[in-house]
Amino acid sequence: MARALKQLEHLPVWTVIRLCTDEDDVGDYWSGIDDNIELQMDVLDDLAGEAKEVKMYNPCVTYCEQLHRLRENGARIKVFDFLDEKRLFPAELRTLMSVVIGGNENDYTHPDVDFDAFVQDCSTAIQRTKMVYDPFRKQLKHIIDPKVPPSL
Repeated sequence: MARALKQLEHLPVWTVIRLCTDEDDVGDYWSGIDDNIELQMDVLDDLAGEAKEVKMYNPCVTYCEQLHRLRENGARIKVFDFLDEKRLFPAELRTLMSVVIGGNENDYTHPDVDFDAFVQDCSTAIQRTKMVYDPFRKQLKHIIDPKVPPSL
């Protein structure tokens, strides 16, 4: 499979691998392919599995069905790929805010300039949104909780 996917490396494609198993060996295999092939690719677990991974790296993000469906359908937004791979930098959280809440990045104070103002901008914007179901905590929450700051 890795050889077949390698042929796509130089093509302008985004590949989404949607796993339909909870076998750790299978997930590890596909994650290894994702790490070792220079292919624009996202490997997705089921909703609950992804929510658990996102919560581990980015506890301020509620990984909901809406985000999962966007990723499953191939949304080419790099910050989505990072959600379950690493802790987002504040500037990446700003990008995520503009995508999931709306507006553009300039609607939010740059967190490296004034983090408290960024948190306030996020809080204000989030209050205008509907809550989403958090499959990890099994409750309704805001899609982003800016009061849970990302670790640097």
